[in-house]
Amino acid sequence: MSLRLRKRETYSVKRTLSKAALETGYKISDGTVTEEPVIEIEGIVTGSTGYNLAYDPTRINAEVNSINNAFKTNEIVSIYASFIAVSDVVLTAFNAEATPKDKTISIKLSAERVKFTTFQRTQNEAPAPKKPNTKNPAGQGRASTGKKSAAPVDTPKTDILYFT
Repeated sequence: MSLRLRKRETYSVKRTLSKAALETGYKISDGTVTEEPVIEIEGIVTGSTGYNLAYDPTRINAEVNSINNAFKTNEIVSIYASFIAVSDVVLTAFNAEATPKDKTISIKLSAERVKFTTFQRTQNEAPAPKKPNTKNPAGQGRASTGKKSAAPVDTPKTDILYFT
C-alpha cells in the first residue's frame, strides 16, 4: 500500500534520563532508557491513477479500505518514508477524514517499532537460602517447629528465565 500524495512524515525517538543521581565513573547509558521509534505519516488519498486527479469514489473507497485492513491485521510491517525506512513496526493509529468540498480523503497513520528479546528457559533447582553469619539465634525462627514424625518435603523445582 502507498499514499500517492504525502503531506507530512515524522520520525521521532525519545530517551528518558534517570531522575536519580548517577555515581561518577558509570556510563551515562546506565541511567537512560531509549524508547522505540515512532513514525507518523499524513497524506491524501485521491482515488486516481497516475497524475490524473479525476475523482473515482469506488477507487478511493478501495484505497481507504486497503489501509484499514492493513491496520486491522495487527501484523508487523515495514514503513518506507521519503527519508528513512523502519522495519518491525506495528500500526498504532489510523485516521481517515473526508471533507465535504474536497474530493479526497486525508489519511493519518502512526506506527511504533517493536522491541524483541530472546530468552532461554532452563529447569533448575531453586537456589539454597543463605546461611546467617551470626551464631545469635535471634531472628532466625524456631528450629523445633512442627511435628517430628512428619515426612520431609522435597523442595519444588522452579523455572528460571534468562533474558539476553
